[in-house]
Amino acid sequence: MEKNRTYKILIADDEYWTREKLRHMIQWEKYNMEFLEPAVDGEDVLEKMQENVPDILITDINMPFLNGVDLLTIIHEKYPDVITFVISGYDDFEFVRGTFMAGATNYLKKPVTKVELVNAVVRALGLIGEREHER
Repeated sequence: MEKNRTYKILIADDEYWTREKLRHMIQWEKYNMEFLEPAVDGEDVLEKMQENVPDILITDINMPFLNGVDLLTIIHEKYPDVITFVISGYDDFEFVRGTFMAGATNYLKKPVTKVELVNAVVRALGLIGEREHER
């Protein structure tokens, strides 16, 4: 990973309290991470990404207008360098399988703990570092 680079995080969840919990769970700026204004659904993610492409997208699966699996498919086609993972209340195998088939690197079940979130973000940053090293 590049030193002194700020990595951008975008959260997508239709539940206000989930978005706020994730916003405050980690001191993002302490780790050279910018927490972008969260998206409320999949369509909002696509609009926000036209202006500011994150390094990491953390999304819910069950959202109005555009579900997480369809969103991940679009993101990985349009923005292949964005690392994505899912936080969801669903533990149904088909949901989990669908997210990985759509390119997610991790799947966390709600309610997410700080340790789980940190581990998932560290893994995502590791993947970014590997990609940067390969270039």
